[in-house]
Amino acid sequence: MPRSATASIDIGVDSYFDNATILLQFERLFQLLEFKEAFRGCIVELVVDNSRTHTAKSHSVHDFGKGIDTQCKVDTIEYLENGKSKMLHCRFPSGVNQGKTKGLLEIAKELKVKLPVKINLDDLRSLMADHPAFKTVRNCYLKNTAR
Repeated sequence: MPRSATASIDIGVDSYFDNATILLQFERLFQLLEFKEAFRGCIVELVVDNSRTHTAKSHSVHDFGKGIDTQCKVDTIEYLENGKSKMLHCRFPSGVNQGKTKGLLEIAKELKVKLPVKINLDDLRSLMADHPAFKTVRNCYLKNTAR
């Protein structure tokens, strides 16, 4: 349409967003529109596609802390790697750390991801986002048992 404008919402890191992110950005948009003289008297239409098949993820690298016994919202992750179904346990099943969360660093080691000797959490999350266990795919499932 002539003289129209288009904008988009920043969906964040790892192509993942949640309701809180979307609501925060829409709230900001509505606050700005009220004071924008160029839009006075105009009709503003917002088109939102909330289909979960586009970015549906049961988990994100942001759901995990770096070390043992840090934040973790999931117990297991099922994912596809080279067409084969795999399962990753996010808690230690036995040993000294039994029941504790593994943390992203331990998960990376278990998945045989090559890591630098020293790595911060942000860099670790960026690196792990490329692993099939954390990619956005339709065939990714989450199992979380109540504690």
